[in-house]
Amino acid sequence: HSDLRVDCSESLRDERPKDRLLGGLLSPEFDEASCLSRDQSAQYWKQSNHTPSPYLLQKLRNYESLHRRCGPNTELYNKSIEQLKSNASTRPSECNYVVWLESGGIGNRVISMVSTFLYALLNDKVFLLKLPDDFHGIFCEPFPGTSWILYSDFPIQDLDGFDISHPQIYGQEKEQHTEKQSHNVKALSEIYLLSFSDVLLTTTFSTFGYVAYGLGGVRPWLLLKPENDVDPSCRQSLSAEPCFHFRYSYDCKTRKHVDKGALVPCVKHCEDFTWGVKVVDETLVIRRH
Repeated sequence: HSDLRVDCSESLRDERPKDRLLGGLLSPEFDEASCLSRDQSAQYWKQSNHTPSPYLLQKLRNYESLHRRCGPNTELYNKSIEQLKSNASTRPSECNYVVWLESGGIGNRVISMVSTFLYALLNDKVFLLKLPDDFHGIFCEPFPGTSWILYSDFPIQDLDGFDISHPQIYGQEKEQHTEKQSHNVKALSEIYLLSFSDVLLTTTFSTFGYVAYGLGGVRPWLLLKPENDVDPSCRQSLSAEPCFHFRYSYDCKTRKHVDKGALVPCVKHCEDFTWGVKVVDETLVIRRH
């Protein structure tokens, strides 16, 4: 992992009452004892200045309802399974699914899980997880009254073999990386410990660091690799968002390659990897320039 340094001194002095539901991002239906880390994390994070929008909160509640109706072991889920087995569907399904497959280390996995859930949230699809052997017991169930784990009786078994040549699947081939569960437990613990920091210093290209400062909502200081004598060796990031390292430059509408970091004010090239792009705070961009 990349070298990360933290300063937690300010957290010890923040005595304001903590909102364990994070402004409504977490459902009040959860039993506190069902997942201690979920219930207690808010006690250690610095209180956020951002308030979730009513639209986002409503989308989350609607999604939780959808997942309860369509999740594993429900009548609608079983109907979807039968349709997959028969390879036939006579009408649009009430439940549509997106299945996450693992790739890379734990930092890359967490970022891709969040991205997949966001896609499911925006497109009214049910997010299911093909749980790797080394992920058992690491994460709590994120949705009340249901599960996000894809059961072993799922009719399509060779999920890792999907690629663009598959007659019914559009996607990219995934390379499976096998990790030890003990390693993942330790790594995730370190990520959460780092996320409790008020000040965080990280090296470039670190997805491990991206997850840590994303959870904590902290704009990190980045140790850059100077390309010439005038480049600063350390600068604060414009946002707590991760960098999308290998973005696609082809624009389908114009049918040509474009600079994705120059299309809209809230998306800029990453400070630590100029080929990538990230979501930023527009006001900070204006202030810096």
